[in-house]
Amino acid sequence: MDGGMANTIPGGKYVQTTVNTITTHFSTPQASIGTPPYNPFIFVSQDRSYEIHLKDQPPTEFVDPDYFGTFADISVPEEGEYYRSNSGLPWAIETAINFDYPIEEVDILSAHLKFAAWAQSSGQDFPDWYMDNSGYRNNANIYVVPQ
Repeated sequence: MDGGMANTIPGGKYVQTTVNTITTHFSTPQASIGTPPYNPFIFVSQDRSYEIHLKDQPPTEFVDPDYFGTFADISVPEEGEYYRSNSGLPWAIETAINFDYPIEEVDILSAHLKFAAWAQSSGQDFPDWYMDNSGYRNNANIYVVPQ
């Protein structure tokens, strides 16, 4: 992408994305790859010890536990609570459809108005928080793909 920000700033750099499909062939056939919810995660700046998981999903053995409880994180590993902010928000999200995300430097709470209620209720309230329903979003704060 030639460095810099892309696809996040209105009027800024836009790069057409593509969908890639990965097929895995196991040497031993698998009846199942586990039961959802799965535990996908990313790590920061190629630092394997700095993991970011979905709310309350456990880290791998490679995580540095010293990150827990820093900044706005209130993880309590002894109680199975991970990757949550002091206001009950997650460090990462997973959506069932393509997600209309906020423009650069705009808090998700200012774009998707039902996000906090969904996150703080552990997904019970507003499970469709990311949809374009009446009262659900502030479109001025959502990135729009240039035409």
